[in-house]
Amino acid sequence: MVFVSETEERYRTVDENSDFTPISELLGGMDLFQLELVLHEHLNLAHRRKWEFPPILLFKLLIVKIFRQLSYRRLVSSLTTDDCEFLGINEIEPGIFSIPSSSTLHDFATNRLGPDGLKAIMHSNGVQICQSIRNGTGMIDSSPIEASRYDKYARFNSHYNCKMYKMHIFHLDDIPLFHLFSEGNEHDAPYAIPLAEKVRYMFPSLKKIQLDAGYDSFLIHASFWKIFKVKPLIEQRENKKINFEGTDERIDHWVNKLWKKGGNIRDSIDKKLEFLYRNS
Repeated sequence: MVFVSETEERYRTVDENSDFTPISELLGGMDLFQLELVLHEHLNLAHRRKWEFPPILLFKLLIVKIFRQLSYRRLVSSLTTDDCEFLGINEIEPGIFSIPSSSTLHDFATNRLGPDGLKAIMHSNGVQICQSIRNGTGMIDSSPIEASRYDKYARFNSHYNCKMYKMHIFHLDDIPLFHLFSEGNEHDAPYAIPLAEKVRYMFPSLKKIQLDAGYDSFLIHASFWKIFKVKPLIEQRENKKINFEGTDERIDHWVNKLWKKGGNIRDSIDKKLEFLYRNS
């Protein structure tokens, strides 16, 4: 337990001295019921000993730690009276709060929650975002992540003129839903379909999907249409080629060749293209 009034002046954080709302106040005003359900399911609380601190409180403290860029020990020492009240930390006596120790927070983050718990939480967040944004615009693009010049694993990218990695991101409107990390000289196209496969289980409602010329391929066109039932808007490359197999006559030719598998040239063009995609 920590006597908060002894520490709050010493460790007063930047966001409390500015016009911005402190992260602890934002967390205190949020409805985290769904997140708490995911935590309970992941941690399997019914088959474990009683927790000294609620998992949702420990998770809130981890968010504060990351946002303020503090160590576990510094975080515990820096919490103010307002922080404790916003986060719902139990007050034992006036000015004395039952704050988890730095070792308790570290154990929760690394051993109990872990990467799998974070993935489950982020997937749940993505599902909720998709439920709240209807007929949104999907977008896939990559962002460079500049690496330290001392990083022995990062590769030099001549386009950005630096050593870097890449983050391949699927956005719904202006909100990132999922990302994949790669080496800095990787092409963007191979990450488009894996991103779509992850996002499809968040069940987004899309009116269109936009991609730049780096993703211009028949396979990406077909896969995105099949996964999301939306025609992707992909910028065409300068060296694009028109494939004669895309004419109505050639589509009917290939559908008819696969008649034993159910191909029917009298189907609509959408059904014929979906049939060829499934049997390609």
